[in-house]
Amino acid sequence: MKTIKEMSESTGVSIRALRYYDEIGLLIPNARSEAGYRLYDEDDLKKLQVIQALKEMDLSLNEIRDVLDSGEDYKPELQKARGRLEKKIQQLKSALRTIDIMLGDDKVIVEFAKQNIQQGDHMDYILDTYGSKENYLEAVEYIADHPEEMKGLQEELKEIYYSFAKVKAGSKEARDLVRRLETNMYSMSRASNTKHMLVSMAELYLSNEKTAKVIDSLYGDEVAETVGRAIQEYYDI
Repeated sequence: MKTIKEMSESTGVSIRALRYYDEIGLLIPNARSEAGYRLYDEDDLKKLQVIQALKEMDLSLNEIRDVLDSGEDYKPELQKARGRLEKKIQQLKSALRTIDIMLGDDKVIVEFAKQNIQQGDHMDYILDTYGSKENYLEAVEYIADHPEEMKGLQEELKEIYYSFAKVKAGSKEARDLVRRLETNMYSMSRASNTKHMLVSMAELYLSNEKTAKVIDSLYGDEVAETVGRAIQEYYDI
């Protein structure tokens, strides 16, 4: 049996986290000392290792509880979790492409696009935004072949994002900026469905903390949230 301190030291999970897992019923120790202190056995250790592994898969504590509550057969819940992770990966790849456009890394854009087509990555997004994979590759090649045009659009895009740091999501100024962003992204991405691109981007900014931090570090505090909410309000979502 291990005390909570020993469990923490052997697993790297903080004492605070272990106490919280107990409080929410995620990992309740199988025993208590006479003084009422938590004691963990081998089954508790194995369960904690499963929790750690699932956290590495970016599952929330509620999702981890669903997996654990499913009993010995974790497969159905893990398959659901895998699907959610694949969606997040697709969103992140889309965000990386957007950031590469902002940074003007045209060679990365072309290579990234060809890799996506070869591997079939986020094909649903490509088809929804460009209509076909041929249109997608044609748009990416255009971006690479017109560096001066893209450079001007990239500078305009940066200026739009910096301006978002000075407005509130529900304001007329924010709506005007989304209108400018829509026009800019259409010209820059050559996408036939710019609305889908912007709505997907807004969802990512509002749901993915890591992406939001990247945008905020580039353009100012809470810019990602302001852009995301402004886009949703613009399209009445």
